[in-house]
Amino acid sequence: MKKAFFSVLALVLCLVLTVGCGGTDTSSTDSSSASSPTGSETASTDTSSNASSNTSSKLTEEQIKMSGYLGAYSYKIDELNQKTEGKFTFGLQSDTHHYDTSKTQGGNNIVALSYFVEMDFVGHLGDIVRGYSVEDIDSPENMRACMDDMVNRFVNNAKIPVMMTVGNHDTNSMWCNKWGDHTTQITPEEQKTRIFDRLKEHNGDKMVTDDDGSYYYIDFPEDGIRVIMLNTSNDTYDGTKMCATAFVSKKQIEWFKTEALNTQNQVIVMSHIPFTTAVEENKLPTGGAETAAAVEEFVSGGGKFIAYCCGHKHGKTSAVDENGRLHIVVPNGSSKGAVVAVNTANGTIGFTDLGGGVDFVYDYVNGQMQ
Repeated sequence: MKKAFFSVLALVLCLVLTVGCGGTDTSSTDSSSASSPTGSETASTDTSSNASSNTSSKLTEEQIKMSGYLGAYSYKIDELNQKTEGKFTFGLQSDTHHYDTSKTQGGNNIVALSYFVEMDFVGHLGDIVRGYSVEDIDSPENMRACMDDMVNRFVNNAKIPVMMTVGNHDTNSMWCNKWGDHTTQITPEEQKTRIFDRLKEHNGDKMVTDDDGSYYYIDFPEDGIRVIMLNTSNDTYDGTKMCATAFVSKKQIEWFKTEALNTQNQVIVMSHIPFTTAVEENKLPTGGAETAAAVEEFVSGGGKFIAYCCGHKHGKTSAVDENGRLHIVVPNGSSKGAVVAVNTANGTIGFTDLGGGVDFVYDYVNGQMQ
């Protein structure tokens, strides 16, 4: 569908939704409906009146169903369609810290938004699950169920590519350490099965990786853009200790330098933990400096770099590093997120904060905020 069509839908949706668009979590919905919206979850779609009935006919059945998940995002539809028209556009969430499969907001809402704002992909930048240390809530069994649930929300409902990674919470290390059993952690091999193999199945040959499977890229040829997803919790598990949760393996760095950055496309790099002290004041991941250096080598060789996108830093604003590279920080939480739009014609990238934060446009060619 063309972006002009999505602009019309913004007006239609406002007429269809007769209940307020608050971003409350529909916690009464059971887990079986979380990844497959049903008519019962779209009570906000009232077709009883003639006006509502007439306008709802302009929406597809899928859009009517997904509109029940939009929450506060519905307020943004018209604005987003104006901002993103003709641009390479994607929606991101991060740090949802999912812990209750009956709560159906996170994941579902950003995917639902893609039914009303034309996007090229949607993604999640890690800390999918809560993974603290409360005995029942953060038990490995519950965290595994929540991880599966969140992945399902993306891959079962998205009609476009999906890009996800893991964060430092996604091994459930804090629970394991508190209760003295590192063997119950969600290992890299298990994450591959639960997340990355599912993504590969959804994305098909668009998703290019090596045998590790947890870092990859997708090309968007019509826009001349390559989006690279790195894994900043890429340690190995040998059965004797917890995996490091801020770690980029040497194997991944080599793949990044020689494979992922071997392109004529403009590049966006995404990860959970950022690669610059402009955003992360405490601890960069092991291998983070080498990863950032590879980007600078790519640029010095004539490569075109757009921006980094990361999560992890709850409440932290986006920043520009000493080399003029933009690091977009996606706000944390299941009701928040961001829509990013790249204008390759004039070399700008626009950020719209879905959680009420500060929006901006950055000139990535000249390294200036507009």
